[in-house]
Amino acid sequence: MSSPTVRRSTRLRNTTSISPAQPSSAIPAASAKRALDDATPVVRPKKRRLKAGSLKMVGEMPYEILVEIFSYALEPMDLYNLSRANPVLHALLLSKSLAPALWEDAFKRVPDLPRCPAGLILPAYAELMYGRGCYYCPSVRDLFTVWKCYVRVCTDCFMSKFVEVPKDKIGVLHNIVPLTDGPKRLKLPPSSSCLREDYERQVAAMENIMGNKKRWTEYVAQACMQKNARDNFHDIMQRREHTRKEREVTKIRTERKNAIMAKLHALGYTPETIQTDNSWNMKREKGLGDLPGFKVLKPLTDGDWAKISPKIIAFCHAHLIKHRTEMFRSFYDKYLAEDPKTRKTAPRFSEVLKMEPFKSTVYESPPSRTVTKEDFQQYRVQLPGLLQEWKEAACAKLVRLIQQSPVVHGSGNGRPATPEFSVLDLATTVFSCKRCSKPLFYPRVLSHACPTQTHFGNSPVLDSTIWDGGGLDEVAYDPAHAIKVVTAFGKDPATATTKEMDEYNQRVECLRCRIDLRIPRRLFMPWRLAIWHESKRRERRHDTEDRGGGGWRMADAELLAAVLAKERELPEKVGIEPIVLLTD
Repeated sequence: MSSPTVRRSTRLRNTTSISPAQPSSAIPAASAKRALDDATPVVRPKKRRLKAGSLKMVGEMPYEILVEIFSYALEPMDLYNLSRANPVLHALLLSKSLAPALWEDAFKRVPDLPRCPAGLILPAYAELMYGRGCYYCPSVRDLFTVWKCYVRVCTDCFMSKFVEVPKDKIGVLHNIVPLTDGPKRLKLPPSSSCLREDYERQVAAMENIMGNKKRWTEYVAQACMQKNARDNFHDIMQRREHTRKEREVTKIRTERKNAIMAKLHALGYTPETIQTDNSWNMKREKGLGDLPGFKVLKPLTDGDWAKISPKIIAFCHAHLIKHRTEMFRSFYDKYLAEDPKTRKTAPRFSEVLKMEPFKSTVYESPPSRTVTKEDFQQYRVQLPGLLQEWKEAACAKLVRLIQQSPVVHGSGNGRPATPEFSVLDLATTVFSCKRCSKPLFYPRVLSHACPTQTHFGNSPVLDSTIWDGGGLDEVAYDPAHAIKVVTAFGKDPATATTKEMDEYNQRVECLRCRIDLRIPRRLFMPWRLAIWHESKRRERRHDTEDRGGGGWRMADAELLAAVLAKERELPEKVGIEPIVLLTD
């Protein structure tokens, strides 16, 4: 007999109500899970929103759309990176039905890439070209690509996966097994190692056909062709890798150079005012590119610039000054060419550059200011006064030098103890340069190069020279040779002037040269050249004492006529007086 039907409301009421007759132990206890949840709060992971561009949903896209996307301007490196992005793309790009066309189109977009070698599929070729890991372990350091074997290995795996070919078999295997040098750090013998599996396979194959000459010949010929193909591929990839590295180096250096030039341009330095290289410089002076830190193979950072900027800025500023100096020199030379009279007593351009306003224009103008010839041209009217002031100060220094010389205070020289400016016009007022040993007459001594020569090409520096407070250490007062020569000309050394000696059309003969040479030739020369000749003989210590009446003899009328006639036959040379040799 079936139990009576109980209404649903009655069942619910019976389960939720507690009868007083029921013991408390009959009440079902709360579950253990509920008790644990009540005692310890559960920390549930937060739901994260997927980032835009996530590849998680790519697998849900139709393959036709993916193929269309991948066939649009993607290169082999792009496909290789996508194949490693997630399993879905990996399966798609390695699919035998869909992937080959994608890879072929991608490789066509890189025309300079060598053709895929025989025995490799295109994805494997892409792995060989663009992969960044070892083929046998997860290592990504100390990698070495063996193009002949189509593998990329680390140093440890090279030692375990490659074997050195035994010397007794090198003759046979050399023609059929690709041999490599190995990483340079291992310092292995050249062309002595091969892939272990290739070596074992070739040895086993050769042992199987050892007795069959025909099969042996065919096998070796085929293996040689395969080996030659791998060698050619190796050569192509080596050249390509070398070219790629050169391009990378050039790119990095160019970007670093452009960054440095941009910073210099912001400071006011331009390529027109600095020497960026030394390719045209015959003196092989250092260019900007030769400075430390300029050719470093890494991008320029603020820290790098802080380290290398002092030397670079100093170099650029020096060449900026040189550029302005050459500009002023051109202006100054043109000014002197228009006034030959001033040119005789004018100082060198380096001395004028120490005068205002030229000094401030060249040395004190900021790099951002472009100095032109017009900046010097506006001060042209001030040049005559500046040059006259300089000449008076320089002449006063020369007079003081003469006054301090012991020759002035000696006996029998006829020089006043307190000479005036007129003493500079005397024929015996001769100075000697301590650098080149040339005798210097007034006013030639004012523009002689040695006392004002600098060490920065043709650009002067603001160091003191003999004319602006640096002393007269470079020039010495040396009238001894001039006194002897002027006396030989029959003139009074105390009163004879340079003008008088120039107008006195006479020549003297060096008696000592005639005696020393012991040949029938006689040497005649004018007075200035005779002084130079006298100083050179003393400098070379040809004479220890005077011979032949002081060593000089004035030509008589007959000899003078012959000498002058001989001089007219000689080619004229500007600034060089002739020496005449007469034969008895």
